Amino acid sequence: MLESKEPEIRLAAARALIDREPRRVVQALVEIAGGDAAHLAWQADALLEMKTGHRIQPDRKHSLGDSWKQWSLDHLAGAQLDQIVGAKRLDHSAGRKVLEESFARDAESLAGGYGRFLYENDNRGKAMVAGGKLRLDGNKPEGDQRFYITSQRMIGRDQWPKAMEIRAKMGGELGNNFGWHMGVSVGRVKVLFHPGLPGGGFRAEATDDHRYFFGNENMRFEPVCGVMHEMLIRVTKTKAGAEFDVTIKGGKGGMPHRKKFSLSREQLGDYDRIGLERSGRTGGDALFDSVSIRLGP
Repeated sequence: MLESKEPEIRLAAARALIDREPRRVVQALVEIAGGDAAHLAWQADALLEMKTGHRIQPDRKHSLGDSWKQWSLDHLAGAQLDQIVGAKRLDHSAGRKVLEESFARDAESLAGGYGRFLYENDNRGKAMVAGGKLRLDGNKPEGDQRFYITSQRMIGRDQWPKAMEIRAKMGGELGNNFGWHMGVSVGRVKVLFHPGLPGGGFRAEATDDHRYFFGNENMRFEPVCGVMHEMLIRVTKTKAGAEFDVTIKGGKGGMPHRKKFSLSREQLGDYDRIGLERSGRTGGDALFDSVSIRLGP
């Protein structure tokens, strides 16, 4: 079974044998990680990380599979492979299919990144993590601030898979609340609201030129300041572009606000990035409590 031509069968055999025949299993997993089936490659990657203690950080020049193949050429012959995986081998959700960030580690600056995330801005706006929250500083000139991850850094691929779910908890502080907004971006699409603004000004716009995909609309609850609200975005890529299903829940209860909309491929843009966003004028800080990304069906 470990030598089957079917990658699903090879992966199942690898799970069963990983602690009994580790070297043969690692060789098989390296091959599966380089295959075309993304969900199998992610599971193989998770098992390889558990067994070898090595974590791959792909870049645009090297895929996930290429990176593991190079590791095996350089290190497999001398690797100990004595780490017992045990029952963890049965966790099919482990690996790059799921990424959760709860901001447990404080960081005074995010200039060098945070975990697998990066930070960028066009207005010298600062960002930090303190007290379990990501804070995008609002005391700066008008512009965009983005805490983001690329598909390359998460899964070693040029684009996200066909379906995914992003969940983030966020809220804003008082200060010029009609003049700035916050939200989540997927590719070129930013879904946002204005914390502290009556009605919330919920809309979607482009991250680059800020053109609206749909204009401001009132939410079914007031997104009051000082409260964390939850935004859930489900994206399904289509031949024409993508379908978005967005739900945002108020931190103080009430009816959630939901919006479904479709965009063209041009509007979606490069489908390779997910970001936590603060944009607009000087005002209150944007706060994020957590973010999770789940890929695939």
